[in-house]
Amino acid sequence: MSLPQPENNGDLLSGLAASTCGSAGVDVCTAKSVMIDLDKIHKVPLDAFGPLGDGMSAFLMGRSSATIQSIMVHLGLIDADFSGQIHAMVSTPTPPLTIPKGTRIAQLVPFKSSVSRVEDWSRGDGGFGSTGPPQVHWTAVLTKGCPETLCTVSMVGATPSEIHLHGLLDTGADVSILFLAAWPPQWPLSLAKMLIAGLGGTKQCYGMRNSPVLCQWYVARALSGVHKQFPGAHVYHYMDDILVAVPTQDELLRIQPQLLNALHSHGLQVAPEKVQQQPPWKYLGVKILERTIRHQEVQFVQSVKTLNDAQKLVGVITWLCPYLGLTTAQLSPLFELLKGDTDLKSPRELTPEARKVLEEVQQAVSACQVYRIEPSIDVTVFITTPDLHPTGIIGQWNDDWTDPLHILEWVFLPHRSHKTATALFELIARLIIKCRQRCLQLMGADPSKIILPVQREEFNWSYANNVSLQSALEGFSGQITYHLPSHKLLQVAKNTQFSLRPKNSQEPVQGPTVFTDGSGKTGKAIVTWQDGSECQVLESHEDGSAQLVELRAAVMAFEKFSQEPFNLITDSAYVADIAQRLGCSVLKEVSNPAMFDLLKALWCAIQARVHPYHFLHVRSHTKLPGFVAEGVNPRGLKALELWQTNVTQVAEFGWLKCVHVTVDTFSSAMWVSAHAGEKARDVIAHWRQAFAILGIPSAVKTDNGPAYASQQASDGEQQPRAKVRVRNLVTKQWEGPYDLIAMGRGYACVSTDTGTRWLLSKCVRPDLRPQRQNSADRQGGSRDQLESHQVDESSSDHSDDSSTDSD
Repeated sequence: MSLPQPENNGDLLSGLAASTCGSAGVDVCTAKSVMIDLDKIHKVPLDAFGPLGDGMSAFLMGRSSATIQSIMVHLGLIDADFSGQIHAMVSTPTPPLTIPKGTRIAQLVPFKSSVSRVEDWSRGDGGFGSTGPPQVHWTAVLTKGCPETLCTVSMVGATPSEIHLHGLLDTGADVSILFLAAWPPQWPLSLAKMLIAGLGGTKQCYGMRNSPVLCQWYVARALSGVHKQFPGAHVYHYMDDILVAVPTQDELLRIQPQLLNALHSHGLQVAPEKVQQQPPWKYLGVKILERTIRHQEVQFVQSVKTLNDAQKLVGVITWLCPYLGLTTAQLSPLFELLKGDTDLKSPRELTPEARKVLEEVQQAVSACQVYRIEPSIDVTVFITTPDLHPTGIIGQWNDDWTDPLHILEWVFLPHRSHKTATALFELIARLIIKCRQRCLQLMGADPSKIILPVQREEFNWSYANNVSLQSALEGFSGQITYHLPSHKLLQVAKNTQFSLRPKNSQEPVQGPTVFTDGSGKTGKAIVTWQDGSECQVLESHEDGSAQLVELRAAVMAFEKFSQEPFNLITDSAYVADIAQRLGCSVLKEVSNPAMFDLLKALWCAIQARVHPYHFLHVRSHTKLPGFVAEGVNPRGLKALELWQTNVTQVAEFGWLKCVHVTVDTFSSAMWVSAHAGEKARDVIAHWRQAFAILGIPSAVKTDNGPAYASQQASDGEQQPRAKVRVRNLVTKQWEGPYDLIAMGRGYACVSTDTGTRWLLSKCVRPDLRPQRQNSADRQGGSRDQLESHQVDESSSDHSDDSSTDSD
């Protein structure tokens, strides 16, 4: 509901009183209850009306007490000539929030404005708007989507008073940008006093200074009508470069005026001197001839002195690669220039190998070319593997041509893989994905055929076992063949012999079992195996990390058993992983020279193998029975099998600063107790507590501290435990005997068949039968005497039962 405006005689401040004698402002309250259910800003009416009186203006700001309650009042300005109800802009970070009527949420801080006044313009009751008359404004409705619409720009008192043009509307725009040619010459202009920011990357595009994305989108909108009117024409555009391709010259003459009109209707001007109608057509750095496509002249860096020069040179060559056909392996000496110091001014120099490659690139620029597509011939992707570096060719094959292979574009993989060893078929899968994506960009369709340089059996095996290859051919409906045609550019791949089936067997092979191990601390690499009844050992030394030493041991094993199948067992996850992937993989050069030498030696040894091998990594969680798993198992395979214990000192605990910790390595159950020292008696006391709580383990793993290694601690834990009998409160029978773990303060802990149990002390009694039997044996008692003892004990038990029941 709306509140009637009170009579304040144009002097609001005179009717409001400050809270204290030193208050800078006066409090104002809400005029009605308000529910803020969203995190956006709400307009909340206050019980105050303008004008403030005496020509005073005021800041409207929130009170600190309201801010603490998550009521955020945004700063506002109340003009001296405002005569309506005052509203506050309120939000909350924790909606929903209810503000009752009469809540003091804001305060008015009055001040005397020194701004020059305009006599013929008064704000009145108009709030939340401009303080002056509009100069230039949009009169079209702004929608959510950035639409293109016919807009009206008007200027009061000018001739003409308004203009109409197509504009792109955006709710987030702070500045409206107009084409200068559309601005009436009679309208005044002035130099801008600020810079325009927030447009992103800028590029001069048809007289507009705009982002490339918006320019590309706007030109596409301008060409959309031409696409619909001439569906058979191919119209490509990138920014301000437009390429139109049609089958005949007559169709081109018919589409040209329609294209120019579409561009002009959207305020885009075409320079007549840039229109190309005869070959060669220059488009995006290439020269399009009647049948072929050549790259335009390229200026190479003549001297390489810094890293920046090398980056420029390699960047230009990488840009030319799709047209030149130079593989990444051929360009490798140039890529080597980018290694080393990352400072752009760091020195670089062309090596003899790099100079030779640069000469080959310059010759290829002048000689190599690609062909224009022939619409009547299917597009084929040829996969080649020169020097085990997969390379793709998007082309067309026709036996009737002088050169049956017309290459449309070369496709290469990155120079360096992100893995140290990448399977060859995984690289082929990446190349297939890249070729299919490029075909979609060029033609809007998949290639009709993919030719692979492998045997059908190897492809079928790899397709069934390689997820990457399955993903690369997902949704492909074309034909896959396995024989490259006879051509000089394809002979390299045909002469490259390789197998895609790994020599690594997934199951143990018939042969010796070899164990390897290494220590990064001592640098010793050990290889051992059983030869008949004797254990053979090979030993070597390698400086460096544990990975290097373990890798050295694996290389020794492969070199020793190069002529027979064998099973290799290691506890190094790195060696096991890399050795299983090196069989049909391409090795990447790593920055560590020693590591790369060992990896290369292992790769060569695996590639030269004829017999299979089996790799087994023995992990801590291996469930295999026998000495293999037990020998390197740092954890238990079940609860109460292996504990680990140690002691640490916590000074804050005072005289009980020695904290003993025991952990079950399987279940991670932990028991911690504080003791006065680290001696054997403290260790025994801690272990007895742990046994009472967690149970009795099969083994305890400790360090070599004197308390743990002492004979007292060993004897204390291995001594026989007291045997007790336990009263079953349900059957009223005494059961046992059981081991007594701990007893005190009216309770006892015993080890039963079902685990440890805590019982009342009166339900636990010593098991005296073995002592009585030993005593009878010493006294030479007869069998009858023993039976009488047992009868006496039975009667004694029954008497105890009755006494307990009476209790």
